[in-house]
Amino acid sequence: MALTSSAASILLSKPANKLGGKGQDHVPGILTISDIKVLWKPETAGAVGEEAILLNDVQRQQQVKGKPFLRIVATSGKALGLGFHSEEDRDEVLELLKQRKGAGEPSGSLGSAERRALFEANKDLEAL
Repeated sequence: MALTSSAASILLSKPANKLGGKGQDHVPGILTISDIKVLWKPETAGAVGEEAILLNDVQRQQQVKGKPFLRIVATSGKALGLGFHSEEDRDEVLELLKQRKGAGEPSGSLGSAERRALFEANKDLEAL
């Protein structure tokens, strides 16, 4: 599944290391958050593959108090561990993710007002 879109607006971009597992190296790269996805790309092409998570699929974020680390977990269980230059950078990313998650319902779904109007226009739908 391709997660690219030429129409996506970039909301934030920060240098961030992709954190490896225990004993693995951290890979320097850039984290970009657009209006549709979270995308991490390595600084050096071919170092490792890029990682992407659709914003609608972000289930939770985990942070380490006193350290500039953030783990973004998707509904699929896929996780992206990142290390930032500062806690302030991490907090800026975290705040944007929280805002975007609370910004509304996933695209393609009806909001409560739209749902109410649809049910009022067609009473048979409500019975389903």
